[in-house]
Amino acid sequence: MRDRVLIIGYDSQMIDYFLGLNYHVDSVLDYYDVIDGMDEIKDNERRFFVDDAADSAQVVNKLMEILPLDASYSSVITRYEGTMTTAAVVKELFSFPREISLGNCIYRNKAFQKNVIKEFLSVAEFKVLRTFESVENFEFEYPVVCKPKNGQGTVNTIKINNREELIKEINSFWNKKTIEILVEKLIEGEEYHVDGWICKGQLQKFLISKYNEPVLNVVNTARLSSVQVECSSFMYNEVEEILRELIQELSIVSGVFHMEFFKNKQGELIFSELAMRPGGGKIVNIFELKTGINLIDVLCSLEQGNDFYNKFDVDDKQVYGFSFLPFPKKKVDLENLKTDLITTFKEIVTVDIEWLDNEYPKVINNSYTRFGQIVVRSSTSNSLAKIIKKILEYYDRRY
Repeated sequence: MRDRVLIIGYDSQMIDYFLGLNYHVDSVLDYYDVIDGMDEIKDNERRFFVDDAADSAQVVNKLMEILPLDASYSSVITRYEGTMTTAAVVKELFSFPREISLGNCIYRNKAFQKNVIKEFLSVAEFKVLRTFESVENFEFEYPVVCKPKNGQGTVNTIKINNREELIKEINSFWNKKTIEILVEKLIEGEEYHVDGWICKGQLQKFLISKYNEPVLNVVNTARLSSVQVECSSFMYNEVEEILRELIQELSIVSGVFHMEFFKNKQGELIFSELAMRPGGGKIVNIFELKTGINLIDVLCSLEQGNDFYNKFDVDDKQVYGFSFLPFPKKKVDLENLKTDLITTFKEIVTVDIEWLDNEYPKVINNSYTRFGQIVVRSSTSNSLAKIIKKILEYYDRRY
């Protein structure tokens, strides 16, 4: 009998990975998967639909409706931050857990992380506020950042400049039926992300990338971009020390991770958050271009209980980065747009348009807002950042 795996959220690469191993594959999908588009259903694949796959109760109820009482999965897996807790809950109920499934919940809880990590790493001063209580005793200096305690991306992440704004936003969260929010001091400086994997408690390959500007600024219509930091950079030693501390203090066994940290104006590295999942945007793509390693394959292999150790050398002659493309000001021919960018800039590796036929969704400004994405390469981080800026300026003028 073939093993059966359950994937939370649509991911064609994961589906193909497990079908290639002769597994049965079930997927739980929701509204966002449907509007983003899906391939045709393949042999040995099933799909179940719910309104919101991030709601673990919905997913569990759906599985109880359609599965026999003795059903089980050899693995329950997701690559998305919003569905990590769902995967942890379902894994406990419908699979043979290989690790404590509480882990996925812990890595979504930013307040928990910071409480543990502040004992050995620098973190921004923070506090959890209840939206139904008074803020009279809130003593932080402004500006601060206000966000859901278990949020994802930059959704509902807001910069607050004074007490009046804080009260207004707390009321806004209350109206969204949110009781607890995380408030932390705003860090002025540069923001980075680190992506890689851990196997049996041992740190494996990781790469550092720098955002063009802090992700919070995407809320204010900034374009999210990042470029890889050269592996020869002295920063790798300092970040490796931080990662080893995180692995030990958070008791991480195996998994793919995406960590974010700040470098303040004094040059100090300040931990922001850790997610046990592949990074979003084109992070997986540029990691593979740099190393030859696909982090989705690593995630699937580790989830199956297999070892995945780093046996690869990195060619440091090229660095890679990506950028979101904003929505055009007018209707455009998509193929002409792609051809124009690729022929004008030889550094562009790929151009992916994510909203076809100019059917733009009604979106808010957060790290999910984009018309498409580009992947770009160059010989150094500095030159790559300049090229991405030049491409975006050209795009703005023409489209």
